[in-house]
Amino acid sequence: MRRAAAASAAAAAGLVALAASPAAAETRTVPGQYSTIQAAVNDAVDGDVIEIAAGTYAENVVVDAKTNLSIVGKGKPVVDGGMAGSCLAIFDSTNVSLTGIVFRNGGFDNAVQLSNCQGGVISKCLVDGGSGTGIRLDSGTSGTRIERCRFQHMTAEGILSASTTGVVIERNRFFETGNNGVTLSTGTDPSPGARVSRNKFLRTAGSGVYGSGANMVIERNKVIRASASGIYGDPSMATDGARVERNKVVRPAIDGVFVNGDNCMVLRNGIVRPGSTGLVARGTGAIVDRNKVVLAAGNGITVDGGGATVTANKSVRAAGDGLESFGDGSILDRNRVLKSGGFGIDLNGTGCTVTGNVAKGSGGLDFTDAVGGNTVTGNRFGTTGP
Repeated sequence: MRRAAAASAAAAAGLVALAASPAAAETRTVPGQYSTIQAAVNDAVDGDVIEIAAGTYAENVVVDAKTNLSIVGKGKPVVDGGMAGSCLAIFDSTNVSLTGIVFRNGGFDNAVQLSNCQGGVISKCLVDGGSGTGIRLDSGTSGTRIERCRFQHMTAEGILSASTTGVVIERNRFFETGNNGVTLSTGTDPSPGARVSRNKFLRTAGSGVYGSGANMVIERNKVIRASASGIYGDPSMATDGARVERNKVVRPAIDGVFVNGDNCMVLRNGIVRPGSTGLVARGTGAIVDRNKVVLAAGNGITVDGGGATVTANKSVRAAGDGLESFGDGSILDRNRVLKSGGFGIDLNGTGCTVTGNVAKGSGGLDFTDAVGGNTVTGNRFGTTGP
């Protein structure tokens, strides 16, 4: 009797718990179960998957206050915003993911918008055309990842991220965007902690990557024929602690790489035929190491700030100076400057250490020390002067 009573009590408790539990997550299909994506989103509960079959859906979908929702395209469905608004906008949500969807003809400034969202992944999507930005990440958004997407022919940026934190933009392709490929700020709204990695930018109307934000990482990207700079840190806002590493920049119309902020690292980048200076590091404490600049239309490398460490870089056939350094207390070590049109190495500071460098074949002096008071030893310069 006691066992039977206990079993009955347990069963009753189980029924109560079952009644109190939330609805089980499920897969909702469009157009199988729902005629529109919006109808499926409206019915979705936390953890649901919405599967969209191939076809064109003329919608401006809104996702609001959802958690762990996945929207998955099967057969590359097209969400056409009709230039009337975002194809899909996500507000106040956590871990909403989009996969395998084509977003076309977004209007009102973007095709896809995330505002005050945490986490989530946008992957294997195509953003094509539209009157504005491809994907816009707005204030309060953090930890979102955009990967393996393609952006083409929009009138503004491929991706715009402003007042966000910890955004990752990785392995995407940007083709003929109407402004920068990726913008990491608007006005006074930087994107600290962003990582832009392994993307390819081809013929962007602005820079490949443009923006600001403390401790951002821009690494292993290819930027080809940007109509502005290859990688450009907004000069109006400091980008302290940025790391720009192993990027390849070919034929940008302006600078190859430009960083603005203290304690930045510019490492192992390759820059070919920039329309102005190959590499600019502005701010104190910069580390500029093992970069190569070829055929710059202006200076090869300019370091503008004291306490810099400039090591093992190579500048070849810059039209201006090969290596120009401003600021006190910097270290220039083992750099090679060949056949610059201006000075080879132009030093403008005091208390600097210049050792083991090579400069030869310059149109002006191979080495010039305008201020004096520096330690200059063990270098190979053809011609020198004050």
